[in-house]
Amino acid sequence: MRPMSGNQQRTFIDSNILVYAFDDSAPVKRDRSRALLQDLLNSGRGVLSTQVLQEFVAVATRKLRMPPLTAKAALQLWSSLGLVLLTAPIIDTAIDEMVLSGLSFWDSLIIAAAASAHCTQLLTEDLQPGQTIRGVTVRNPFA
Repeated sequence: MRPMSGNQQRTFIDSNILVYAFDDSAPVKRDRSRALLQDLLNSGRGVLSTQVLQEFVAVATRKLRMPPLTAKAALQLWSSLGLVLLTAPIIDTAIDEMVLSGLSFWDSLIIAAAASAHCTQLLTEDLQPGQTIRGVTVRNPFA
C-alpha cells in the first residue's frame, strides 16, 4: 500500500466506478468516474481490491464487450493505487459483516477490504449512501 502523508483519507473504489469510466452509453457517469479516478490516482488516496479488479474485468469484457487486452491495460493504469489482497482474515470479517448487517457476501467483502485498508469512504452505487459500516462511509458519486 502506498504511504500516505499527513491526514489524507483513503478512498476505496468499487468496481462499478471502474466500469463506468469506460461506459460510453452513460457519458455523465463515465466523465464523473474518470475525474474521480484521476483525482485518486494523483493524490495517492485511492484503494481497490483484487475482488474489484476481477469484477471489472468480468463486467467490462462481458457487458461493455471490451477486448481482454484493453481491460488488462486499464488494470495497469490503476497499478499505482493501493491494492488490498484478499486474505482469510478479510474473508472472515466479511462473513461476520454479512451475518451482522444482512449484506450480501460480495458487498460485505468490499466493506471488509476497505476497512482493512483504513479507508474512510467507499465510492459505490451499490449500497445506501451515507451509511457507515466498520468505519467506512458509503458515498454514491453519481447521486
